Amino acid sequence: MQVQKYLLQCPLQPIEANIAASRRRVQLGRTADIWPALDSVLGIARKCLFPVGLDPACRCWEPDYTGSMVVSSPGLKAFLLETPFFGGLSDASLDLLVSMLVERRFDVGATVVAEGEPGRSMFIVHSGELVVSKLGDSRRVIRMAGLEPGDFFGEMTLIEMQNRSATVVAESPTVLYELTARNLYTYYKADIYAYVMVMQNINRELCRRLRRADNRIAELQILHAGQ
Repeated sequence: MQVQKYLLQCPLQPIEANIAASRRRVQLGRTADIWPALDSVLGIARKCLFPVGLDPACRCWEPDYTGSMVVSSPGLKAFLLETPFFGGLSDASLDLLVSMLVERRFDVGATVVAEGEPGRSMFIVHSGELVVSKLGDSRRVIRMAGLEPGDFFGEMTLIEMQNRSATVVAESPTVLYELTARNLYTYYKADIYAYVMVMQNINRELCRRLRRADNRIAELQILHAGQ
């Protein structure tokens, strides 16, 4: 509803005028002249949408954390090097990425992310245990997986920009490191090669999860066929 509100307030007449002008220039073969008009359209749309947090830097939902701080622990770098997310990065690239992380602390029972909520960040588990769950039929909570130090989650929202696919709840006092879409985009602008490596690491983890899911589906099919 909030998005609709801002779109209704958007100055549509300038947008329509610029689109019409661009169409006429294309019909006349003056394709090189359409860019100023299109730039104007994008500028108007940007002003309309960004107040509701639709740009890549937006944080649309705040998790129920008890504290936060910018990462500065000297031992953190060694820990992160052992996690799959940071594999293959040079010292300089790793230092830059670590400087973009923010520490989040959660008490037992706190919801870190909720299924269906907008999300624009991912988390790396430093300490504690968490449970991943989804809502099934009749709103029944289905436990999907457990998370422990070295695991990461929430990365799917950074790739497909969809709502959270599952709920993650802390089962013990937990310390996480958060990387927002804004900071990931800054990382891309600053070090494209390291950014590609990070995305490859994420894709490898997604492939591992997909492989496990395939195996689980096959086991369930065999179990069902034997009944």
